Amino acid sequence: MKSGDGSRVLNTHLIINDQGQIVGRYTKIHLFDVQAGSLVIRESDFTQPGSEIVNPIETPAGRIGLGIV
Repeated sequence: MKSGDGSRVLNTHLIINDQGQIVGRYTKIHLFDVQAGSLVIRESDFTQPGSEIVNPIETPAGRIGLGIV
């Protein structure tokens, strides 16, 4: 998914039910930015963080928590 300004993506986990409807959505909040010596990895350069933690989603298999590692 693209962010509102279109310059960075949203790293998003979707739950889609058997009717094809999106019933859960979580956008990654804590982005991976690290500098170790000369190695620099900044997920925030190309990913916009989400803004909220969502509750688990009720499914026929039970409650499912959404998350992104």
